[in-house]
Amino acid sequence: MGNKPYAVIAVIQHQVLDKIDAFIDARNQNPGKLAAGGTDLWQQLIGPDVLPRNIDLSFIHEIGTLALPQLFRDGGDPLDLVRALFQRRQDDMTQLLSASSPQDALRICRDVFSADVSRLWSTVGPLLASQFSILVSFATTATRLPTDGGRAIEEAVLKYFFTSDGYTTVDGTKLVSPVQLSSLDLQAAGHLKSIFAGTAERYVRDLVRLMVEAADDARYDDLPKRYNATLVLVGDKRSKYESWFKGFSSMAEAAVTSAVEEACLGVSTFQTNSLIAASAGTFAGTAARKATQHVFLSELEHLRR
Repeated sequence: MGNKPYAVIAVIQHQVLDKIDAFIDARNQNPGKLAAGGTDLWQQLIGPDVLPRNIDLSFIHEIGTLALPQLFRDGGDPLDLVRALFQRRQDDMTQLLSASSPQDALRICRDVFSADVSRLWSTVGPLLASQFSILVSFATTATRLPTDGGRAIEEAVLKYFFTSDGYTTVDGTKLVSPVQLSSLDLQAAGHLKSIFAGTAERYVRDLVRLMVEAADDARYDDLPKRYNATLVLVGDKRSKYESWFKGFSSMAEAAVTSAVEEACLGVSTFQTNSLIAASAGTFAGTAARKATQHVFLSELEHLRR
């Protein structure tokens, strides 16, 4: 199947998640450091200035510093890196990336979606069958899925495809399918294929993003609930709070997405399939976005205690 590029995706994604876990642990040990000056983040938020000042943005570097160069420098087999990475975690992923056919890959991935996320397979299975890079991203997430994460992803996928409003993220961004399935004649297979073919990258990016968004909302102790709880406290600073919440997380997402995609597209392995780089970059950037949202809320929660 030529799975080496997908093996690199798996390694990148797990490096991202490992980096983020370390980043979160460090912040938990030393909270209240997003503002480097004498005025803390909460004081700045409720103060008169529209923009944050003396802000420590090193968190972007902490999340975005990935070991990408070593993946490509030595010319080694990325499948060997995957085997080493997963030997103590999830052998299913190694088998997935060694699959000899798409049918074999789907069979193996079905085993990853077991127990409390088995229902999710019936929803996402048809999507995974058509795009291996999405399958790898879903499988990576499944290995670390929090309680109720499977249900959250299922709801996100269904809202994206079957509602006119699509899936709404915690910061109010809407992810809407370019073509609503409910308005199509699903028997017109040829017509359906031609519509999807023109928006392939959009679907890859949207599906990977909404999957990480939904899973991390659950992973970070119900981000929407925490966001709304803080919203109640800011009073007439609501617009400023919403803007800063988006601003911090967007900076992290932009930096990490561009770094990962640029690294991937600079390697010959990826140059024939931009969807692989899009999948890896979107996964990394969205994971960074969610971690930053968590840290932003954690800092405000800590300062309000």
